[in-house]
Amino acid sequence: MAVQSSDVLIFDLFGVIAKDQNQEGKAALLATGGVPEKDFWAAYWDQRPPYDRGEVTATQYWTAVSDQLARSFDPDRIRQLKEHDIASWSVVDDRMIALLEDLSRTRRLALLSNIPKELGEHFLRRHRWLDLFEVRGLSYQIGYAKPERETFEWCIRELGIEPYQALFIDDREENIRSAQEAGLRGHLFTSSEALSHILEANVT
Repeated sequence: MAVQSSDVLIFDLFGVIAKDQNQEGKAALLATGGVPEKDFWAAYWDQRPPYDRGEVTATQYWTAVSDQLARSFDPDRIRQLKEHDIASWSVVDDRMIALLEDLSRTRRLALLSNIPKELGEHFLRRHRWLDLFEVRGLSYQIGYAKPERETFEWCIRELGIEPYQALFIDDREENIRSAQEAGLRGHLFTSSEALSHILEANVT
């Protein structure tokens, strides 16, 4: 479907700019958790939204995970889980960084990421390319997480634009749908090459 050219691009972080949770980090989390894989990941994701929104601390999050698993994680185990969690999400796609640097010369860029405080602070310390984004909506700072519609409405207000003026780029269909319900246009991300082609051709 042809669309108008977008001067404003709103990016997701994980699965787009940073890579999805890596296998090495996931294995370390599982080994430290010491419970069956299915149970661990169910608790990990069930308890994640309040942590992403900054409503609970990392220690409270991992305590809630342990409670769901009917286990008790001592402070040392929680410290290890925090470290492994950060490491599991920390791999960045250098091709996307190069694309962002190029796009920033002619486009306004914004970021919307579901990210807890510890991981967000890790990224802010390590990655200067985050300065390319005029607006950074990190869930633990703004109190909303995708696919909540308020996340997109917050970003639209911060940018001072009409929703149709921006293209939202994410690798999850449910987030694209919610963005479109808020009036944004959406692109389901598959690769940096495909995104570059679409932006050059103004086609989604």
